[in-house]
Amino acid sequence: MLIVRSLAIGSAADGQQALALARRSGGSIEAVEDAHTIAAIRLLADTEGILTEAAGGVSLAALQSAIAGASSVRTTRSWW
Repeated sequence: MLIVRSLAIGSAADGQQALALARRSGGSIEAVEDAHTIAAIRLLADTEGILTEAAGGVSLAALQSAIAGASSVRTTRSWW
């Protein structure tokens, strides 16, 4: 399956800005695989009754990855 790849942008227009923001804020940029995306989509459906498409699954899977990997997940919005 190529679920995550279908969301990829070859050369994101704001890629450098996103990278700079992650570095400046102490945040991270996560990569996730299809299996984790599918699991996240199923988790949302099973626990919350939310049927999401691939981008929603990637978002949750990336959050889970950041938490599991002890990446900087901030609870404040000071970077806004």
